[in-house]
Amino acid sequence: MSTRPRTVGVGVLNQANFRGGTERFESRVAVRLVTRRDPWRWRIYTRGFLPAEWDRVEGFEEIVCPPTRSVRGGRLWSEQVSWARAVRRDPPDLLVSLAFSPPFRASVPTVLAVHDVVPLERPQDYTPVARWYWRRVFREMAPRARRLLVPSRWSRERCAESLRVPIERIDVVYSGIEPEFFRARSSEGSQAIRSRVALGAGPLWLHCGMAHPRKNLEVIVRTLALLKQRGHETPTLLRVGSRNRYLEQVEQLARELGVAEHLVDAGSGVEDKELAALYAACDAFVYPSWAEGFGVPPLEALAAGAPVLVSQTACLPEILGDLPFWGDPREPESWIEAWGRCLGQTAAEREARKTRGREWAGRYTWDDTAERTLGALEAACS
Repeated sequence: MSTRPRTVGVGVLNQANFRGGTERFESRVAVRLVTRRDPWRWRIYTRGFLPAEWDRVEGFEEIVCPPTRSVRGGRLWSEQVSWARAVRRDPPDLLVSLAFSPPFRASVPTVLAVHDVVPLERPQDYTPVARWYWRRVFREMAPRARRLLVPSRWSRERCAESLRVPIERIDVVYSGIEPEFFRARSSEGSQAIRSRVALGAGPLWLHCGMAHPRKNLEVIVRTLALLKQRGHETPTLLRVGSRNRYLEQVEQLARELGVAEHLVDAGSGVEDKELAALYAACDAFVYPSWAEGFGVPPLEALAAGAPVLVSQTACLPEILGDLPFWGDPREPESWIEAWGRCLGQTAAEREARKTRGREWAGRYTWDDTAERTLGALEAACS
């Protein structure tokens, strides 16, 4: 006697807005899940938009959860009102939220991805509304989930401690790196990308990701100011990502310290191909975060062959191994020392580190992410 395929509902609601690491994870994992048919039947909840990686993908039912446009409060409404109504109308056997936030009132078994617990550990970085929202996700939804998906062993331990979820219900699901970042690029291509973003001939530092207080860009601004005060050649920091009030505060600090001309903002409209060229063109990728659950950008930088200067905090030693030059997120002097170690490499040492970096980053694939996720779904259904 055959059994009915299990219906798994997956939220892919956050693709119409700026796609940061969480949104890319949400889409790239889900698109690989739906290619695994048996014993699953896939129901995908969207806001009426799926990015290019979904082109020509078949075998799933799409349920649109308004609003379909990017409006203020739209994400909250689609997650907590439209998605909740759709689930109540036709409950799936299992509901999967890959971007933190399932409907609070969902009464079906749930698998929840928790990318980090930074809102609990650094509440000062969030607005009162955001603090309320994340507390509810972490305190109410996470303990109720059948399984939690986390991006590192470090995150697994933090979730078990902070959320009081048994560690045997928490699955480590690493993120993947797109093949685009591993493609070799010529020196001519690197020069072209530098010219296109109006950079001079001096050293280029690159940072990409969401502008947020936990990204700690202030320490890099202070590092640039120290280098300039000491008469050293001062790098230009090129930042890729969306603008907000925090970035304005960082720019104000740069003006006060006399290094505003060393900050260049490329905005958020940078596709993977151009971002990979920027990684390949930079003299160092800098990532001074206070806290991360995984850390995709420094891995992308390693895949592209860039030297990486990164905070020796949280999960980053686990995810990046011994490839980076480490800095202290509290201390600009440590970033000057890390930069000095980077510059002090011989040509042979640079090439060896570049090769090892690409090999290390190559361990992280989206197919592995999908397989780990499927294992968690099977465990949730058993």
